[in-house]
Amino acid sequence: MYNTYHLINNEPFLNKPSAKIFFDSSTHARAWEFLRTAINSEEPAILVTGNYGVGKTVLCLKLVEQLKQDDHPYVYVSTPMQSYQEVLWGICSALKIKGVAAASEEDDLHRAIYKYLDKSPDTKLLIIVDDVQEHNSKTLNKIRLLSNYTQDGKYSIRLFLFGSPAFVTRLKAVDMEPLDQRIKRRFDVTGLDFEDTKEYIYFRLIHAGAKGSPFFTDDAIQRIVSATDGILRKTNNLCDMCLQIGASRGIEDIDVDLVNESLLALGWELKDTKPEATEEPSTVLPAPAPAVTASVTAAPLSPAAVVHPQVQTPAAIPPESLANESGVGPSIRIHSESGQGFMGQSGAGQQSPFEPNRHGGMNSGMPPLNTASGYHAGSGNMSAATGNPFHQPGSVPMGHMQQNSQSTGFGGSHVAHHDTDKEIAPPKPAESRWTSWLFRGAVVLLLIAIFAAVVLRDTNVAG
Repeated sequence: MYNTYHLINNEPFLNKPSAKIFFDSSTHARAWEFLRTAINSEEPAILVTGNYGVGKTVLCLKLVEQLKQDDHPYVYVSTPMQSYQEVLWGICSALKIKGVAAASEEDDLHRAIYKYLDKSPDTKLLIIVDDVQEHNSKTLNKIRLLSNYTQDGKYSIRLFLFGSPAFVTRLKAVDMEPLDQRIKRRFDVTGLDFEDTKEYIYFRLIHAGAKGSPFFTDDAIQRIVSATDGILRKTNNLCDMCLQIGASRGIEDIDVDLVNESLLALGWELKDTKPEATEEPSTVLPAPAPAVTASVTAAPLSPAAVVHPQVQTPAAIPPESLANESGVGPSIRIHSESGQGFMGQSGAGQQSPFEPNRHGGMNSGMPPLNTASGYHAGSGNMSAATGNPFHQPGSVPMGHMQQNSQSTGFGGSHVAHHDTDKEIAPPKPAESRWTSWLFRGAVVLLLIAIFAAVVLRDTNVAG
């Protein structure tokens, strides 16, 4: 039907092997060069493998055509239905041996063949066996024995075997080992890639007489390659169905949707060309916290140095249940500039997910410490003495930290929480109270002296 619509002389995608329609793809070109070289070699047997429909039979027919042109004797065993006796008769016919008939016994045929080879030591005959995997082991071993005949170290009968990859596995059997050892040169015919498939489709169309129609889009050809794995017979079947459906609807351009519809019509499975990624989402680790330091103001008359924390962005500490799930205890931890000195239940050296991140945000309710003085948390034993003057509702109060004057080593730090938000003023020293009373007494005495001077001056004036 589509021949009339597209004005094509013949059906372009017939599954009829013919040496006249040999497509010179990259893999078939190498296979043919392999066969041509093997014709004149001295190897007793060669093997060409490939999946069903990949084009092995076409290679066989092309080889037969070449042998005819070269007037080279051969026997082509195209089907496993041929018996061993028929193979022997084919050898006699190819060598033009007289005195025997097709109905002769195997022994008679054997004697006639060997007698001829003895008289013609330069004879080189090829036995081409297609679909060798379908032959039984008994027949194959008999054919192998024919190739054992030699004169002056030269094989008069050689084997060219064509089969599926399953035959390679079969050769590993014990009864097939003698044949396996004789096959040194092997070639595997693979499927076509995108470029070869594209050229093959238009090669078949042009050979059938097509004149610019139909047209296959690149996406459609890529879909064909994915569905057929580049196997010629499958490509023929799918392209033929595409032309049938397209012609019935008046479609000249074959696109990927029409190819998918043709796949369903053939009962083939729709394979995705680009499977979706199923990668698991990666885990985002918290950013390392920047160095945190604290400033220290030492009072000359006080035995303790008071640390004044400064808050930049206070935020609430997450619930204790969340902290426990992430492996972080309820205690606040401080990170030193050196990246060590974490405090709390998680232990030193472990980064807390609730610490300040590199973007300036806060992951916990602990206010960042001042970095001006260069004081490092963890350089002495710390204890909470007063409430946090910058405490806001919803955050954990952090009191002033006092440095123990008796501690001289870097034994780690400890920060405790206050249970109250009330601010406690630091106690005033006793010297400041006595100074205040003396100042007040001096002022009173000065006022009394001024008053007395005024009174005495008025008395003198009156007198």
